[in-house]
Amino acid sequence: MKPYYKIFIIFALALIYSYLRYIIFSKIRFDFMMLYVTNKAFALSAVSILFFKISRDLKHANIFLNVFIALHISVSIFLLNPEHFDKLYIDKLQFTVFGLLFLLSGILAATFWISFIYKRLIDISLKYKLLVFLFFVMMHNLLLGFSSWINYSNWVGYLPPITLISFLFNLISVFIIAKKKLIFT
Repeated sequence: MKPYYKIFIIFALALIYSYLRYIIFSKIRFDFMMLYVTNKAFALSAVSILFFKISRDLKHANIFLNVFIALHISVSIFLLNPEHFDKLYIDKLQFTVFGLLFLLSGILAATFWISFIYKRLIDISLKYKLLVFLFFVMMHNLLLGFSSWINYSNWVGYLPPITLISFLFNLISVFIIAKKKLIFT
């Protein structure tokens, strides 16, 4: 199967899961949250593509991976306000400590991803750049979603949060990278 079919399947599954969890099983208005939920699918698609790429099941997907990461970052910046991310804010103008750490971990993840793409930007091995990137993405997931991971009876539709799924994919990726010699093409 060509890589772009696999990418399409990954995105379609991420989008279906996101809409099931946040629109169908939730009481969120569809028109209000459509971009927010699609952004969740962008993030889950990027994490899934990276996971399958690391585990050698998906080759030559770099452009798609970069597009989903760029889409997630762009839409997140657009949506970053207390209306969508109330737990990150003290009031309409000031972030909580967790909100600041969440943003910082996202910015550092993006920085290490860019340094991974442009190999000479930060002078450490590609394997360590990828591990640092995954660490910051895991922190980003942890800071946003940990409070909702603990009590599964509060999971919308009893479906695990996307931040938890992403965290677990990244954690498994870290173990795969640590265990093998990484050749990332």
